[in-house]
Amino acid sequence: MTARKPLLAEIADRAASHPSIEAAVAAAVRATLPRVIEMILQEIASGETLRFYVPKQGANARKQRDERISAAIAEGEPLDSIAKREAITKRHVRNIRARFGGTG
Repeated sequence: MTARKPLLAEIADRAASHPSIEAAVAAAVRATLPRVIEMILQEIASGETLRFYVPKQGANARKQRDERISAAIAEGEPLDSIAKREAITKRHVRNIRARFGGTG
């Protein structure tokens, strides 16, 4: 069993459990998908070390966070408190402010 198997099995299991997957195919997906993914990766990147980037939040969540930050800046909230509340750096708050055109 390769080091990827547990991750691939977890992905296959979650995909099979997803509401959009028909119940009739769920068992087949769980049983087959890890091996199919492994075979595809072997074809594409045989012998390579692969690193996957998985964002902490989706684009929608980031957009909502950035809008909250922009509104807080417009209301005059200090950058330090915004950064602490949103669990990001003060620099990141300034970058978001620049994107949204704020001056706070």
